[in-house]
Amino acid sequence: MTGPGDRARVARQRQLPRQRIRIPAQRATPPSASRLVVVPRRHQQTVPQPSRDWHQRVNSAATALTALAATAALLFTGLSAQQAQEELRNRGEELKISREGMVTQRFTVAVAQLGDNSLDVRLGGIYGLQRIMNDSRTDQPAVVSVLSAYVRTRANSSKGKSKSAQIAGLPKASEDVAAAVEILGARNTEKEGPNGIDWSGAYLVGVDLHGAKLDSAFLTKTDLRGAMLEGVYIRGAFLTGADLKSAIMNFAEFHSTQLNDADLRRAYLKSADFEGAKLIGADLRGADLSGAYLRDANFQGANLSTATGLTPDQLKEAGIFNDTQLPSNIADDRRVQARIKACEAEAEECLMAIAEG
Repeated sequence: MTGPGDRARVARQRQLPRQRIRIPAQRATPPSASRLVVVPRRHQQTVPQPSRDWHQRVNSAATALTALAATAALLFTGLSAQQAQEELRNRGEELKISREGMVTQRFTVAVAQLGDNSLDVRLGGIYGLQRIMNDSRTDQPAVVSVLSAYVRTRANSSKGKSKSAQIAGLPKASEDVAAAVEILGARNTEKEGPNGIDWSGAYLVGVDLHGAKLDSAFLTKTDLRGAMLEGVYIRGAFLTGADLKSAIMNFAEFHSTQLNDADLRRAYLKSADFEGAKLIGADLRGADLSGAYLRDANFQGANLSTATGLTPDQLKEAGIFNDTQLPSNIADDRRVQARIKACEAEAEECLMAIAEG
């Protein structure tokens, strides 16, 4: 039970305003701070830090390893390249040996065909040798030697003359002989060896050697009557005693060629170059020498009595002598007579020098 005093106190409390009670906030203590232990300095230990020298050594080692790896890669690449080159070299040698073997086999077959009785087979052998000569420059001297021997032996027999084709009433060279000489005349002479063409004594009547390369060829006593030799290169060749009657040799190069005792009757020699050529005892009757270059050509004992197209100007530097037979209108020219005297005097000096020597 409550008394009057209690009721009066309750009434007063109800009349008073309510006040909030603030409780001061406590600062939160960090967990780590709560565990922090202070250690005396004398008991503290210094944790060792990596030195600068150590970093430099590490960097140097890394650089060295990188350089070593690069060197190893280069060595590996070099060895691989060297090995590849060695393999290519070996492969090249194998291919060369294989190719030489194939060429040898082709050469053997072609040479065997030259002795066949069939014209077609012989022509096949001749053209087979031509292909070998074009494919292998090292085998060219051998091909030239074989075909030259074929021409000499075949052309000097009855089989070397055509049974149907003729020129000026004479049988022409047989088809296989003509093919062989045309192939040899058209060959590439830039890398040719010392063994050149030798058709000495061969029957080559009417062959076509237009523009052929016959420098230094041996054509002693070769029968070339009516042959087509226009524009031929025959410098330094040997045609002593060759029969060149009615041969067409316009624009031919006879520089320093031996034509002693050659038969050049009725030959066509327009604008031919005879500089330094020897025509001692040669027969040029009826030959056409229009525009021919005769400087230092030796016509001692040569017969040009009926040569056509000859002028005194052409002979002013040629070797002409008392026994050189010239057309009458040329022989009486004062310039020609003066040239004969000069050549005779020079020849006499040469003979005296030889006698004294």
